[in-house]
Amino acid sequence: MKLNIKFPPWTIICLFLIFLFSCENSNSRQNALGEKKKEKISNEKIEILGFKLNDTIRRGEIATGNVHYNTALEKSEDSVISSRYIFFHYVINDRNEVLNLEAIKEDENHWIQEDTIGNGKFEFKFQYKPNENESDKRKVFHGAIEDIRILKSIDTTQNTVVETKEVKLTKELIVINPQ
Repeated sequence: MKLNIKFPPWTIICLFLIFLFSCENSNSRQNALGEKKKEKISNEKIEILGFKLNDTIRRGEIATGNVHYNTALEKSEDSVISSRYIFFHYVINDRNEVLNLEAIKEDENHWIQEDTIGNGKFEFKFQYKPNENESDKRKVFHGAIEDIRILKSIDTTQNTVVETKEVKLTKELIVINPQ
């Protein structure tokens, strides 16, 4: 059996045009006014390479965790930095919103560690001691990496330039009574 299907010429032309317009370059599009707009293609590096902390912690017992921060710099950045200090600030509280570095520092119960080796790895331990009248409940772990870079001065009349980068972490925890 032989099928003999004929399409009108306008059908073939429409299919060709549909194909042609569907293959448009996605990096450059035109809006209704005919203006070209560039789409943002994100090539930002990953800031946190690893983060481990159990979801459940026992009241009054020591909990451990770790975070690995990406310390790699662009070659252009490396040549202008004279000193670099990396700190990990963290706190456990009831606040559900993501806390910035200043809010974590303002909490009277926050902990801080410095990356003295320079590899961006932080092993942390903490002991959560809630109030006596608190029952088992959810808490939130808030962490922030503070990456301070002191830039080289081009001449001696300039002030020292300090750049600070902040990377935030948040994890919900369940606090239970020890067995």
